[in-house]
Amino acid sequence: MAKYNEAFKLLVVQSYVEGQHGYKRLAKQYGLDHAIVRRWVKSYEQHGLSGLQKKFSHYSAEFKLAVLQQMRQEELSALQ
Repeated sequence: MAKYNEAFKLLVVQSYVEGQHGYKRLAKQYGLDHAIVRRWVKSYEQHGLSGLQKKFSHYSAEFKLAVLQQMRQEELSALQ
């Protein structure tokens, strides 16, 4: 479960968009890191409300194993 729900993120983002406060002030007010506030605002600007929604990815154990095997065979890092 995500730490912050969509309604809370939207509240913070709307406060920024309306010009009430900057990233750092909002972060302090809500007990957040200013980088999180900035990320939420940018995501909202690019994707709208869907940018604040939780992203769920469920992969089967077989798929995960296949990925790990391919990484090992091709000597790939986690980022690659």
